[in-house]
Amino acid sequence: MRAEYGRTSDIVRNGVDPRRFPEISPAQRQHLRDSVGAGDRQVLLSIGGIEPRKGSLELFEALGLLKSRGLDPLLVMLGGHSFQDYAAYRDAALARLPGFGLALGEDIVQVGTVDDVTLAQWYRAADVLAFPSVKEGFGLVALEGQAADLAVVASSIPVFSEFLTDGVNALLPTVGDPVALADALESVLRDTELRSRLVEGGRLTVPAFSWIASAQRHLEIYDEVLARLSQS
Repeated sequence: MRAEYGRTSDIVRNGVDPRRFPEISPAQRQHLRDSVGAGDRQVLLSIGGIEPRKGSLELFEALGLLKSRGLDPLLVMLGGHSFQDYAAYRDAALARLPGFGLALGEDIVQVGTVDDVTLAQWYRAADVLAFPSVKEGFGLVALEGQAADLAVVASSIPVFSEFLTDGVNALLPTVGDPVALADALESVLRDTELRSRLVEGGRLTVPAFSWIASAQRHLEIYDEVLARLSQS
């Protein structure tokens, strides 16, 4: 703002309500995992459609690499509705699955759009959030995952640096690099200690990005503006 318009600006960050993501019982967790045929497999959770900005093709390739390394996670995809038509990209990405050693319905399950309660339960039922976006306005999904005590693997795009720190509360592999993404996912899937550290880092991050904190910052800005106006 200062460089382009000569103006300073106050930033009020996005927020998340941790109360939306209560703990679920072991039975609820198992029920969700059984509903997609996960069995004893680890579950990677992806929120959003198959589209370019979500890095879907790179995620599919990374999943194939994980299988070639002896891991067998199940990718569960929630959501998919979009104002834009990504049918061509989606069809092309799904057509690449056999080449990655993957099968739709066996290695990747598309659940579709779910209600808020079910979404929150899926965050709790998964093992890792895979969120390798190429472009995001903010990336609220990552914060939601952290609010649900889910380890986050995202990407190195600049916007994530506002609340994610590589190795502290998330892993941020190089954006658009399926090998780097596979390496990060493998680390979190194999290393339970690392996964626990990332979850704890997320717990420490969320309070600063709650809606309460966002509302408080709004009030502070209004008070500052009113004080300046009263002095003019």
